[in-house]
Amino acid sequence: MISYPGSDATFRNSHFTVAGLWFQQPDSLVVQNITNGSRHADEVVAAPDRKLRLINSEVSTWNFYPVNTKLTIKNCVFGELLALGNSRVLIDNSICDGSGGYWGALDQSFIVIFRSLMNTQVISKGNAILVSALSAFNSLEVDADDNSIMLILNTATLVAPQAHTAAIIFEGQLPPVEGRTESAVALIGTARLLNGPLNSNRLQAYKVEYAQDVAPRLWQPTDGLHAQPVINDTLALWNTGGLQAGPYALRLTMYSSLGDSLPFDSFARLEQVVTGVQSSEGVAPLQFALAQNYPNPFSPLGRGTFGNPNTVISFQLPINSHVTLKVFDVNGREVAALVDGEMAAGEHHVTFAPRDLAGGLYFYKLTAGKFSQTRKAILMK
Repeated sequence: MISYPGSDATFRNSHFTVAGLWFQQPDSLVVQNITNGSRHADEVVAAPDRKLRLINSEVSTWNFYPVNTKLTIKNCVFGELLALGNSRVLIDNSICDGSGGYWGALDQSFIVIFRSLMNTQVISKGNAILVSALSAFNSLEVDADDNSIMLILNTATLVAPQAHTAAIIFEGQLPPVEGRTESAVALIGTARLLNGPLNSNRLQAYKVEYAQDVAPRLWQPTDGLHAQPVINDTLALWNTGGLQAGPYALRLTMYSSLGDSLPFDSFARLEQVVTGVQSSEGVAPLQFALAQNYPNPFSPLGRGTFGNPNTVISFQLPINSHVTLKVFDVNGREVAALVDGEMAAGEHHVTFAPRDLAGGLYFYKLTAGKFSQTRKAILMK
């Protein structure tokens, strides 16, 4: 069943394998809280340009088809979205599970994906533009074709994106950072441009800047311009000497031969560190701390931007300590013991490569003496 703008329909005692919502209005529309597997005792579906009433009925999969319209989709779980014509679409805090097809920006459409999860094929074609930020593509195909442009910014991908024909893909990853003052903090991420065989544009340079997270932000360089693309490696070294502890903003800016720049922001937090106890590894840190694993999410399949075969868990010890570092599933069952023994004061890095675990959310816990801290890690398969 496909519901069109202006229609007035009532269904009773029905089950729809797929129900599509076709949008073709010049005014801006907002669709919220529509989810797959929905059951309706007596409800009018929250699509403001039509009346679709469902009585004692259910829908397995919802699909969205905006055509020459402005559409915002919030807090939804759906099966497919195809943006057509000159559509302008914002997807916020939603999931496309692929049960209805795939996700696509076509023709001259413009899509922004924010804080969302795509569990299906992601494509851009024609002269479309697709922008993704703070999201995840948990699919085996991310493709830009024809003359389309795709921007993948702080968005996890299971596979390396592919640019075809004359398409361009900008990929920038600058995850949040936890570091210390009076040190050189490695900023790990990705800055690259992928182009199809009929497009000659290249990444010319990139830079990483920082600023105190207060308004107005006064941006300062970390270590200048870099000419070579980076894939899941050190983008820049940030000298935090003389800086105060607290929150900071980070900005990665990419420059291409298109003649324009592409900046996007991330954030960091610095902890104050003073000279501590000397150890064989140098000056020991002031306090116990467990850092967020990187990359996160990660995949043991070894594919794509976050497709490392492992993730790294870092922690610091101010004194020699007996340390345990264990990983647990969401039910509290221990699935891995990474460390169990005496360790010297200083910074330590442990690799976790869980090839036999199912995808999902896990917790890793550091215990050192009376200190204990737990963080979350996401495994994508």
